[in-house]
Amino acid sequence: MSVFYVYELVNSLDNKVFYVGKGKKYRPENHVYAALHGGKYHVHRKIRKIIAQGGKIKIRRVFETTEEQEALKEEIRLIAFYGFKNLTNMTEGGEGSSGFRHSEDSIE
Repeated sequence: MSVFYVYELVNSLDNKVFYVGKGKKYRPENHVYAALHGGKYHVHRKIRKIIAQGGKIKIRRVFETTEEQEALKEEIRLIAFYGFKNLTNMTEGGEGSSGFRHSEDSIE
């Protein structure tokens, strides 16, 4: 049985949440890895900026469930709570697709 969770990425310099996501396994850590390896999304640029300023990325799991739809609903709720414009999220949440695998071309 898969465990899904909702997580927040937090800037250690000001303790502000800058990203909310739904994941399983190592999803939040993948953002940091991508940022350090040339990721081009807003969240990746934000992570690099925080690290360049001497900060760290705190990963905070805030909700856990075995039902993916529950996790997606909580992701949407938290993005609305923090305010979409205050986050680096590209959407207002709820679009997750577990098990989706990018093609080799899209990874590059």
